[in-house]
This record gives sequence, structure tokens and C-alpha cells, in this order.
Amino acid sequence: MTAAPESGGARDLPLEERIRRISPLVRIESHEWSAPAWSDAERLLDATEAEIALARGRLIYEQYLRSGPGGYPALGANGRPALPHFRRAAELFHRLGNSAGEREALFWIGTLEQVLNRDYSAASLALEEARALAERADDQLLLSCVERHLGFLAFLEGMPAEAENHLGESVRLRRSLRFEPGVAMGLVALAELFLERKDAPRARQLLDEAAEVARASAASGALIAVERARLELPPPK
Repeated sequence: MTAAPESGGARDLPLEERIRRISPLVRIESHEWSAPAWSDAERLLDATEAEIALARGRLIYEQYLRSGPGGYPALGANGRPALPHFRRAAELFHRLGNSAGEREALFWIGTLEQVLNRDYSAASLALEEARALAERADDQLLLSCVERHLGFLAFLEGMPAEAENHLGESVRLRRSLRFEPGVAMGLVALAELFLERKDAPRARQLLDEAAEVARASAASGALIAVERARLELPPPK
């Protein structure tokens, strides 16, 4: 399972309390302004900005992904504006020593570099950094996502055996977490890999298992992914 939530210091405070502590009116009226107070205010602002940057990046990317029919990006849609937000979040979380925020931001940077920019070197660098932080914190959910995208990268770079290892590890981690919709999507990814390797029987077996897992967990999105992947299967002999 994932590690216990890490204390983020300022991140743990409600937004209203952060604003109250930063407010110059409170400081001026009570004559509390000092170097330590300024430093505290800077950290609170950085923590708040980091959370907003991460959330804004996720929102922009999600809107891009779902902009077209069937939950796919619309022709001409652009998700790249999300990248500067993720980069800013990673920078701020790193400065704050917040590993949880930093590794999530790095994961998204790696994902967008892979999916949108086709910059596989930059994607690999960010994903490997995210993996190192996730392993240190025993964040198995994020690790399963990183392994999934490292599998996609390995496939794109012509290393199918390495791709299978990464995708298989992602499914293993998700099974251990009982994250069933994620297991189903992982099995679809593996099936697509075997389709590319012209192993239709193994791909069909994986898709059957994915459908079973998706139905049992009411994962409608995964079921759609299964049916789309089935369209690539050759007719049974």
C-alpha cells in the first residue's frame, strides 16, 4: 500500500489559515513583521502556489484529453499549456522539500513530454526522477503510473521486452493495491503490446481478463478501452 501521507508543513494548513498568516494587515496591526515572519510567509505562498500550479496543470491536461468525442483529444486541441504549470509546481515542491508534490509533478512532466512533445529523453529523465522519489516514499500508486509510462517509452524506443517488464510491474503494483480499474487499464496496455508483437492469442486472453476485472469493478472507462482494443484483433480462425 502507499505510505502514510507525508507532513507537508504549510501544505497541511487550511487555505484560510494560510491567508490569515500571510495577511500584512494582521502583521502590521500586531507589529509582528520580522525576518522569520517574512520567511514563513514566503513558504506559505510557495506552498499555495505549488498546489495551484499542480491543480491547474491537471485541469488543463484533463480538458485536453476529453476535448473530443469519445473521451479523446479533439483535432487541433493543445495540452502543452499544462507543462509550465507542472514545471513550476515541481520547482516549488522541490524548494519546499515536499516529495509527494514533487514526484507527482515530475510524473506529469514525463507524461506530457512523452505524449505531447514526443521528447522521449526528457520524458525518461522526469519519470526516472519521479520513480526514485516514489520508491523512497513507498508510494506504490504513483510508482504504478510511472512504470506504465516507462513501459510506453520502452515500446516507442523499440524495446518490447523492457516494455513488457514495466507494464507487468505496473499491473502487479495495482493488484497489490486492489486498484481494479487501474489493473484493467494495465491489462489493456499489455494486450496492445502483444498485438504489436503479432501475438493475438495472448492479447485476446489479456483483453478477456481486463473486461472481467472492469465489469467487476464497474469501470466503464476501462470497458470502453477493452472494446476499442478488441477492434484491433484479427478475426478468429
